[in-house]
Amino acid sequence: MVDFNLMKRLGTIYWLAVLSSVSAVAGPEIFNLWPDSQMPGPAPLVDGEERDLTNPDDKLIAGKRIVKLGHVDVPQAHVFLPPPEKANGSAVVVCPGGGYHILAWDLEGTEVATWLNGLGVAAIVLKYRVPTRPHGEEPVGKLPKKSLGPVMDAQRAISLVRTHAEEWGLKANQIGVLGFSAGGETAALTAAAGGERTYEAIDAIDRETCEADFALLIYPGGLADAKSGTLKPHITVSKDTPPVFLAHAADDRVTCLSSAALFIELKKVGVPAELHIYSTGGHGYGLRRTEKPVTRWTDRAEEWLRGLNPVPSEADPYVDAWNSGKPLPYIENLALQEAYDLQRAWVLRTLDEAGIGGVKGGVVSPGGQKAFAITEPVGAILRAGGRYEARDKPEISLQVFPGLKLETEIGFVIGKQVDQKLESVDQFKDHVSAIIPAVELISGNWQKPNGKLTAEALAAINVSAAGYIVGSPVDPAAIDPKELSLYLAKDGEQLHSAPGRDCWKGPWETGLWLTNFAQRQGINLQPGQVIICGALGQIQPAETGRYRYDAGELGVIEFSVVP
Repeated sequence: MVDFNLMKRLGTIYWLAVLSSVSAVAGPEIFNLWPDSQMPGPAPLVDGEERDLTNPDDKLIAGKRIVKLGHVDVPQAHVFLPPPEKANGSAVVVCPGGGYHILAWDLEGTEVATWLNGLGVAAIVLKYRVPTRPHGEEPVGKLPKKSLGPVMDAQRAISLVRTHAEEWGLKANQIGVLGFSAGGETAALTAAAGGERTYEAIDAIDRETCEADFALLIYPGGLADAKSGTLKPHITVSKDTPPVFLAHAADDRVTCLSSAALFIELKKVGVPAELHIYSTGGHGYGLRRTEKPVTRWTDRAEEWLRGLNPVPSEADPYVDAWNSGKPLPYIENLALQEAYDLQRAWVLRTLDEAGIGGVKGGVVSPGGQKAFAITEPVGAILRAGGRYEARDKPEISLQVFPGLKLETEIGFVIGKQVDQKLESVDQFKDHVSAIIPAVELISGNWQKPNGKLTAEALAAINVSAAGYIVGSPVDPAAIDPKELSLYLAKDGEQLHSAPGRDCWKGPWETGLWLTNFAQRQGINLQPGQVIICGALGQIQPAETGRYRYDAGELGVIEFSVVP
């Protein structure tokens, strides 16, 4: 168990622990980056104390004001950790924008921390020194004088995070940087510098590398020459530059040539990069949603981050087995949360381009839960590539699904994105567009245990989810799934029957539980994805023949199993 009581473990590190005036989640831990009187580089040109410079007549962003933090001469790292059950070990140092005059503290700082924490990512919001813009473009070493101090602050923050990686439950090779506008320039320069520190090491913190493992740059400024459209000479990339995600609007007054030019140079040296340039959207929207498509950049960034997430070494056997078609390993003596961590790691890493199809339940019947000594279902992640449509009357091959077993289930179609935990069945119903019948295709391609199968082992192998058949959608208001009677027949002979009420506390309650399971696994369910609730009736070993699943008012699924 990670100890999050930072106050007992800071030792000689210089810190200040107070609640933030603007909080993304529960108050962050706050660290002064530099020991007293030892801040290197150009000092900010402050006038008085640090303060919010927002004016009543300032432009609103998505109908709200922003906090314009100015006159910052004590750089700090504000550390927001995600809930332990959701944390995936990654961290991002967030650099708000503000033209090197101020910091857009909530718009491009604490609001970003809320989003990242929702993905299971730790967020370290960087309060870097401002104003520095009056220092101008005069080079100091390799960097313009205006940018040098903020980059020093960013590098120091990355090293600070690595110093506390074990304490905060982080993986030292999953620490990235994200920046907006001038903060995007700061983040870009920090990523491009690699491990080359822009100041002399001063203490134990600087023994840790300041290298960023990935970077997200949102409408970054200052990277390209306005006339030539090429990168400025002091910005160089190499094959060792970390992967980069870029988002910009073509009509941004801070030219999108900065993003385009950096992407081109990254492409030339073979660095993985993803560029999104939207036709309109302007500048300075942060994460606040408007009617402009550019404000959906976070959806693309989530997908990109998910693809980057390295697999912990414990998951390597699962990844190797899945990719080679060998049986998945059976690992004993796992705690349930450890099993879910393994599940998330190897499944997300082995998804194909179709991505996530939804989530499913396992062990939802009273008898099954009694046998496994559990009181709630076991959750798993569905692959969109394993989806079959009932209207096609699919043929399911035993060669594709070795050891195939069949489960008859009730499912739901998501109609509205789920981006937070849902508190009630009514909230869940508000996110559902349809109820469906479903047949799950369970692969037996996993190593059988010598002893008793456990719920934890089931979770680690993703409940052996391999594929699923979905039936025609039914209006959720037209049916009570708890009252359904379900039948499965093969070649005209009934194999089993089951009532819908056998689904844990009820199908709607199971769907709610699985939606929140998805949230705990860092998955925001999207429109069109499905939830299937788990086996109702006996789990049937598949044999060749024609099958008919009759779900009563919910409809019929017909399919064949072939050699």
